[in-house]
Amino acid sequence: MFSSSHDEIYESAAKYLSLYPELHWYAYADVTATNEAVTTQSPEGSYAKRFGKNGVFPEFERSLCCLRCFDLLLEGSKAAYEEFTNSQPLNIKLKFEHFQTLCRRWRDVEDSHPSLNCEDLRAAARAAIVLGDIGKTGDARRLMSRFQIMAEDHDDFYADVMAHPEAADDLPTFRRLNLGQRVLLRKTADLAHFGHITHCEGGPEMFADLKTSNILTKDPRAFDFAVHVYVCDVAGALGHRSNKGSRSYDDQTFRAIEAAIDACRSLKTQDEAFAYEHYLRKRADWLGIMLTSESDRILVRVGAMMRLFEPEQGKALREGFASLPAREQKNALRYLSPIADSYFQRTPTYLPAVLVNLLNNERTAQTQHERICKAIRIGVPYIVEALRKYNNLLLRKEISNAVPLNFNRIAGLMAGEKWYIGLKNIDITTDGDVRDVPRSNRRSIG
Repeated sequence: MFSSSHDEIYESAAKYLSLYPELHWYAYADVTATNEAVTTQSPEGSYAKRFGKNGVFPEFERSLCCLRCFDLLLEGSKAAYEEFTNSQPLNIKLKFEHFQTLCRRWRDVEDSHPSLNCEDLRAAARAAIVLGDIGKTGDARRLMSRFQIMAEDHDDFYADVMAHPEAADDLPTFRRLNLGQRVLLRKTADLAHFGHITHCEGGPEMFADLKTSNILTKDPRAFDFAVHVYVCDVAGALGHRSNKGSRSYDDQTFRAIEAAIDACRSLKTQDEAFAYEHYLRKRADWLGIMLTSESDRILVRVGAMMRLFEPEQGKALREGFASLPAREQKNALRYLSPIADSYFQRTPTYLPAVLVNLLNNERTAQTQHERICKAIRIGVPYIVEALRKYNNLLLRKEISNAVPLNFNRIAGLMAGEKWYIGLKNIDITTDGDVRDVPRSNRRSIG
């Protein structure tokens, strides 16, 4: 019988902490946490407090929340649904039929996988959830240093570990997997960055690896496996704010990810440009924006990054962009156009978090309409200037084109009291980290 009592939830977490040693790696001070939304989880309700961890550890909370959400989707009952949606606002609460869609897709994976049974698939999925973010931990980076695996981006780090013939064997969780499970994790580790696609963070090149893999034809259930792991990752993304089910996988998130998956599936018969355009037009329809100009396309991209879905929000995007000086509009057209993504070998990371944190920071303005406008007026020029400087560094070969631009540190500032940062304070390190540095202390770049 399924139970969602507090005792059962924590017993389940205790079981996973025993099974997966890497979970403890997320509860140390040297973890690089994703700076999207501030931590509001009460100490009394946190997993860290419950298990004797002294401090605030967002990635620890998120990881355990992801595993809990996997179990709820596996259960699929009305009680599981009520727990899954417990902390979601009523106006955007995930519909029960959409919850069932997520559950059914996983059952299809279990029912039709050619070689792994249900228990093997579940263990593989949990392992992928636990290991997917280990690049954020100091423990994993120290462990993998002997294999020269040092990618700054945590997704790249995980992909490199899975691609290495020996490195993953140093991970206790991976060592316990059988051969079929190991093959599945390696096959799905670097298919696509579904988050980049969902938030329109890049251009058509975001679909390139998925298209090249031909997995939608050769092994569609492996694709569905990877999608479900991503679903669980998103479901636990706000576990540091509330671990009472999934605060983040509401009905708007469901719509966005389903549309992104649909675009990915089109690659079975279409090219990357078609998939990108297919998804962009869906987002444009939601925002009430006709794609008649390049500025329209930029507004739709920015709206996707900000998780916006309504025509009224589309109007606020237009108002905010129109309020920018002509020069800043021109720069935005140059650096935020999908065409501009061809400048960069790697899609910048955590760029949407800058805009989302500005949007959700009530210090910037009182109403959502005003905050959308303010996020455009402050966030877009800042992002564009960082992209311009990054492009100059690439042209001068002062930074490797294999290093993605990383906005995570700046996103953290945008969520707090210091949400306005001057454009002249932008500094970019050789590992792609965008920083706010007082002018007297910074080196001149760009």
